[in-house]
Amino acid sequence: MEEYGIVYLLTNPVMPGLVKIGMTGKEDIKTRMRELYTTGVPVPFECQYACRVKRADCLRIEQALHKAFAPQRVNSNREFFRIQVEQAVAILELFQHTDVTDAVVVEMDNELTDDDRAAATRANAESGPGKVQLQLWQRFKERLNATKRIHTQKTPAPRSWFDVPIGRSNVYISNYCSIWGKYVGVKLYIGNKAVDTYFPPLCKRRKEIDLALGFAPKWDANPAAKDKTIAIQRQVDFDDFKQVDEALDWMVEMTLKFYDVFSAELKKMSA
Repeated sequence: MEEYGIVYLLTNPVMPGLVKIGMTGKEDIKTRMRELYTTGVPVPFECQYACRVKRADCLRIEQALHKAFAPQRVNSNREFFRIQVEQAVAILELFQHTDVTDAVVVEMDNELTDDDRAAATRANAESGPGKVQLQLWQRFKERLNATKRIHTQKTPAPRSWFDVPIGRSNVYISNYCSIWGKYVGVKLYIGNKAVDTYFPPLCKRRKEIDLALGFAPKWDANPAAKDKTIAIQRQVDFDDFKQVDEALDWMVEMTLKFYDVFSAELKKMSA
């Protein structure tokens, strides 16, 4: 059986402008994240991109990135580089890989304590991307609540996602964004504790669900992940006010469609 590892790109709000390029020879990245988040690091690292590659290729790919950005390396004994995330992603896309960013983000968040999350939120609020994220979700919540079809009391935070409850434990409609990747998206997120209950029945009705949505979302983008998603996304330039405005309207529209279709499907399972 082929073994796989993960190459990841991490940032930290208290280390602006730096990207950590690393790898782990295991698909479970939680152990590696615990090793990185030591008492010498004030807030948790954030995963900006992670890809699943053949374990035999992990070190080779990591070394290729380190060599490519050697002039931007801040310390030869540390894996930190003064680059933009998209620069490293452009190189990773040349290798055969599977994007597992969403799954890694969820795994990392599940490992955090409430104090960790609070500290990260405060630090992010002061960073450039964090301010963009916070403003985006504030505007999204305002528009969603204005529809009077879904009302959420959730407080927007400076992070890459904003979840909307759908009436089931461990199941959410998750809106997400990537400032560096220049995209936004909407997905049905099913946590691993609820996967066996909900995901197989939904897959059996995939054709009917796609028809009800009016489009074909991406089902289970990362089969190796324990959590499952059904998602759709679109590109957006966050420096273009008009594009951001259109993206917000699109996210609200997609959230309402996801809510109507999937809440109906989930109710059928409970009947």
